[in-house]
Amino acid sequence: MKLIYIGGFGRSGSTYLDLLLGQHSKIASGGEIVNLPELQCKKRGVCSCGCGLSECPVWGKGIKSVLQDQEKTPGYWLSLKLEARLKEVFGNNILSSLLVSVFVRRGGNKVGKYGRYNRLLFSQLAKHQGADVIVDSSKTTYFSLFRPLSLSRELEGELLFVHLVRDPLAVISSLKKGTNKALVAGEVRPRRFKVLRGFVGWMLANVAALINATVLKERSILIRYEDLVRDPKSEISKIAILADLDPVDIFEFIDGKKVQVPSHLCEGNRMGKEALKVGGSTWIPDITVKEKIYYFIFCSWLELLLRIKRV
Repeated sequence: MKLIYIGGFGRSGSTYLDLLLGQHSKIASGGEIVNLPELQCKKRGVCSCGCGLSECPVWGKGIKSVLQDQEKTPGYWLSLKLEARLKEVFGNNILSSLLVSVFVRRGGNKVGKYGRYNRLLFSQLAKHQGADVIVDSSKTTYFSLFRPLSLSRELEGELLFVHLVRDPLAVISSLKKGTNKALVAGEVRPRRFKVLRGFVGWMLANVAALINATVLKERSILIRYEDLVRDPKSEISKIAILADLDPVDIFEFIDGKKVQVPSHLCEGNRMGKEALKVGGSTWIPDITVKEKIYYFIFCSWLELLLRIKRV
């Protein structure tokens, strides 16, 4: 089994790319799989098929397999969530191992759940969807900065990293509209320092993605959202070469010769529950002076670095 991991910041088209790749007969879209332990802690979460995660024909079987393999100890999902956060924020290294030993074991829980959990979960997701490749669009944001590297050291299959970048000004424009949950509910929820947090978050996520890509080397690729929208076949071809797959299935969907394949995305972007439309907007609205200053401080240098890397 192979895993295609989509890194970068939110509102950069990760769910769009996830669903687009999922139109291949050998690829299954997974959504933001990083959220699963937290959703199970809260005993909620909905698959894009409309079922609760535990009742979903795909996720339900995966969750059942994970739980059957573990001792029936209280707080399993909570201790797994803590172990995952530490490894995915600090990387799967000596520091994270030390922190896991201190904080997870202090709670009376056994350590070492992270690796076995992911191996079981991904193998079950592939098995129950007849797929050779799973897509994880968890990105490389605050709590998943080094999730790609951690997974690459734990999974038995190959991890392929796709660094998806979108113009930060377009990302900020999208963030101004509100969170995904608020947009679904039709609510307007003001957040303090929303624009500043957006610029800083974009910078951190893309720096982390660059570090992940540097370590993974030839198993990584940089894709710009704007190019994906303008010429989806060209960008999908690059990913298909990386994964050693024929992209004809996806091309047929893009050309309207094939209906959309139903997906089972772990709860995340609202797009997962809607019909997938090929293409999108690359228009960037006017920005304020304050936003120009934030862009110059946090993003301009990184944009230049990303363009050099792209060349």
